This record gives sequence, C-alpha cells and structure tokens, in this order.
Amino acid sequence: MRHSHTYHLLFQSRLHLLYAVAVCCMLLLSSCIPDPLEIAVEEHQPRPVVASQIIPDKELVVALTRSFSPLSDPIVDGQVSQAFLDKILISDAWVTISYLGRTDTLHMVSPGIYASDLSLVYDYGTYELHAKDPVSGQEISATSTMLPRVNFDTVFPGVVRTPDDTIITVHYSIEDDPTVPNWYLVGFYKRSDPSVGTNLDITDYFGDGANQLSEVELISDQLFEDGKYTASKVLEGVSGQDTIAVVLSNISEGYFEFLHAFKKSGNILNQLTGEPINYPTNVTNGYGYFNTHNPDAHVFDLKAY
Repeated sequence: MRHSHTYHLLFQSRLHLLYAVAVCCMLLLSSCIPDPLEIAVEEHQPRPVVASQIIPDKELVVALTRSFSPLSDPIVDGQVSQAFLDKILISDAWVTISYLGRTDTLHMVSPGIYASDLSLVYDYGTYELHAKDPVSGQEISATSTMLPRVNFDTVFPGVVRTPDDTIITVHYSIEDDPTVPNWYLVGFYKRSDPSVGTNLDITDYFGDGANQLSEVELISDQLFEDGKYTASKVLEGVSGQDTIAVVLSNISEGYFEFLHAFKKSGNILNQLTGEPINYPTNVTNGYGYFNTHNPDAHVFDLKAY
C-alpha cells in the first residue's frame, strides 16, 4: 500500500508538472502575439481617367471616367452596375484637342465619351488633350505623338468546323523596319448583341457600337525575324456565326508598357481582388493613357469561311 500511495503521489506530481508546463507554454505563446495595429486608410479621392481611340477615317474618341476605390463594389450579377457607371462616367465635360496650331472642342456622344468630327491624322504630329470635370473642377492634360500607320502584311481567319466544335484561328503577319524600334498592338474584336451593347465602347468597327474585345496581343519588334513577324491566334468564345475585326496599331513604347501592365491585371474582377498594379500614365493630374495610334482594321464575317 505504501508503494501504491507513493506511485499515486508521483503520478499526481507529474500531472501537476505537465499542467504547469502547458500553462507556461500558453502564456509564452500569448505573449508572442502582437497587439492588433490600427491602420488608417485615407478616403479615395477620385481623379479623371483617360482612354482614347482613333476610328479609321472617321473620328478621334476620348473616354473620361473617374477613378474609384478598390473597396468599391461595382459588380452586380456578374456585370458592372448602371449605378456604378453613373458615378464614374464624366458627363458634360469640357474637352479639347490642340494640334497644328488649332484647337478643336470635342462633343459628348454619350455619357463619358467625347468625339471630334474631324479625322485628326497627321504622322508625327503632336496632339494635346485638355479636359475639365464639371463636378469636381479637376483639370487634366496629356500629350501624344501620332505614329505612322502600319498595315498588316497578311491577315485572314481560318475556320475549322466539326460536329462537336468550331475552331477560329486568325493568321497574320507584319513587316517592320529593323532600323527603327517599334511596338505593336493587335486587337481581336467580335460583334456582340447590339441590343445588349457594351458598357463603355470607344471603338466602332462594326458600325453599331456593339464591339466586344476578345483578345489582345502586344508585340515588340524584338520578336521579328528578318523584319517580319508571323503568328496565328486561336480565338476563345468566338463562334463560326460571328463577325470579327482584327486591328493592328503602331503604338508608343509608353502605351505599350501601360497595356502590358493592364493585361497582367486581367479583367475588372481581377483588378479589384488581385495584386495592386501602378499603371504608367502620360496624364497630368489624372490616370489612364492618352494615345493617338491610327489602326489598320479588317472585318471578317466568319459565316463566309
């Protein structure tokens, strides 16, 4: 009995020791957890955002929106809500383009979209944009140089139809002066349902404002061989019943870097939830990029292939 009583005391002592060690560990761990830090996030101050496009042989179009906080919630049922668009689109703004010693005032064709009636295309001409937000009073400016148009050497679609699927491939080639550094944008558009349209469309390749950008390729002439670049692009989400436009633009290095950063961020959903990216800009007191590239556009009705 004496041995049993001794073992019982030893067992209790070990339990008390284990308990004490556990308590000490908990105290040590809790002491290692830092106190939560309060972070003050300044309220986002919207600034004007610029996008621009030249419609070949038609007009120059400028889009003006307001920047917004990443904490905003613009998506409703997978679409950008109209209430959000009404908040960020800059309407009734004062917008001018100055070039060759003259100044043209652009007119608003829809909320946030402004156009010049003249086709302002002068190679190596300097174009200065000025705009004022009538709500905030903020003024922005930007300057762009018109680069010469570069046309596709060849461009055509290939359509492979099977009982289960249709594969659309665009084949194209570009010739380049190897003595001059160049950067190119190849955009692939499809004609969307005109009754649905798009939220902010500054292209007009199909004549009804129903342009949907499907794919974008950014190409440096460092990829060219003997002054020529040849590629094939399989288009996703395009059917054999669609009409597509393939557009080539000779763009500046700055706009190339802007588009490269933008492409890395993906679509608007990814921009709100993904890695923050500081986009390059040539806009003073604002964001975005004012460019004056003059595209070579080709439209194909895939039903004919």
